Amino acid sequence: MIILLTAFNGIEMMIENLYSEFDSDITIHIAEGKSFNENRIDVEKLKSIDEIVSLSRAIEEVIILKHENKWINASMLGVDSSFLVMSKLSQHMVDGEPFLEKENKSYGLIGATLLDKLGGYIPEYGSESLICYVPKRKIKIRLGRSPFKSQLVPVSGRVNYNKEVNASSFIIPIDLAKDFLDYSNQISAYYIDCEDDCNKEEVKAKVQNLIGLDFVVKTSYQKNELIYQTSKSEKVIVMIILLFIFVLAAFNLVASLTMLFVEKLDNIKTDLAKDFLDYSNQISAYYIDCEDDCNKEEVKAKVQNLIGLDFVVKTSYQKNELIYQTSKSEKVIVMIILLFIFVLAAFNLVASLTMLFVEKLDNIKTMVAFGANRRFLFNIFFYEGLLIAVKGILFGLLFGYLVCFLQIEFELVTMPNSGGEAFPMRISYKDGALIVFMVSVLSVLLSYLPVKYLIRRNILSIVK
Repeated sequence: MIILLTAFNGIEMMIENLYSEFDSDITIHIAEGKSFNENRIDVEKLKSIDEIVSLSRAIEEVIILKHENKWINASMLGVDSSFLVMSKLSQHMVDGEPFLEKENKSYGLIGATLLDKLGGYIPEYGSESLICYVPKRKIKIRLGRSPFKSQLVPVSGRVNYNKEVNASSFIIPIDLAKDFLDYSNQISAYYIDCEDDCNKEEVKAKVQNLIGLDFVVKTSYQKNELIYQTSKSEKVIVMIILLFIFVLAAFNLVASLTMLFVEKLDNIKTDLAKDFLDYSNQISAYYIDCEDDCNKEEVKAKVQNLIGLDFVVKTSYQKNELIYQTSKSEKVIVMIILLFIFVLAAFNLVASLTMLFVEKLDNIKTMVAFGANRRFLFNIFFYEGLLIAVKGILFGLLFGYLVCFLQIEFELVTMPNSGGEAFPMRISYKDGALIVFMVSVLSVLLSYLPVKYLIRRNILSIVK
């Protein structure tokens, strides 16, 4: 338990570092619209807040990058040079150098995966170059007139943060971004870097009070809330699973004590007997053997009616009731434990769908622009979740029954202290059907509910 929870703490810390280092501690966007005049916010007043270390203006836009014959959508991020420091960019370089301007020339920094998709690379000497296609603002599309402004931008290096940044981000100087979009004083956001040990919620409240309700202020946690909540929820689920495993271990302790008592019962009776008994026609019991396929409870009832209530009649099950009940109870407990383990695995399905949704957000916006509705988007991710679950069910069934058949046929595993006796296996297809039913129901629920939540929560921002 200590090892698993420590590992989850490490994973949680890694996720926080990967996302929090690229995403600024505090981000300011306009409440309505895409951009705003940077002079609407008094930067000097922001800097007067004690916990704020530095800030950067930012322009965010979806563009098209071209390298040779390959085209790909990317998220352009125009920033001030202070952003390179607040994002600790020098620690995340794959190759190249961390700069945006050199000798009065503008350069770009690109996500490692994005450059790989374009088939580019950072040479040892010189630099790679990409053609940027940026949509023109306030233009009427006419035949033969390009709706894009294009420019060749040299790339100074590749960066490695997280999957989303690596696959979509292209960072350039803010002045170049303004030139692309014909902005004068317009920007998309302010990025704010805070002291490491400060309370970011308190800083957010101070910033919000200072700039007013025309702007939306978010912490890095709120920008990536789904990812952080997924990581923490997985840890809680693992805690619950481990607790049930401990309950199972405790139940095995009860079973062991019960078996020990039953095993020593004859010794207890023997200790109570003082001498051999002088019996003539006296006996202790009658043992009755029945046909294999008969109903022993019916035979017991017939015998009881025949001999009367002066005698106690028991079946073999009733004589060893504790042992049989213990065995059946263990099976039920194991089923519950395995069900919770599947819930954990299914929660990973939820996490996968969430990450897929976040990763494909730009593609979703494109589909919405082409007329895709909620139902269409829902079906894409819902059926993706079902496909993942079905593959898991089929693989699990085949692998599980294969192991069982191998044990029955070849006796691969033996019981301890049994003189080499093989661990017994008996295949029950009813159990298999029950497992498939439970897993299928949970798969449908855990595919339907998260996708429904993601679509409902994000559809308004996607449509914007």
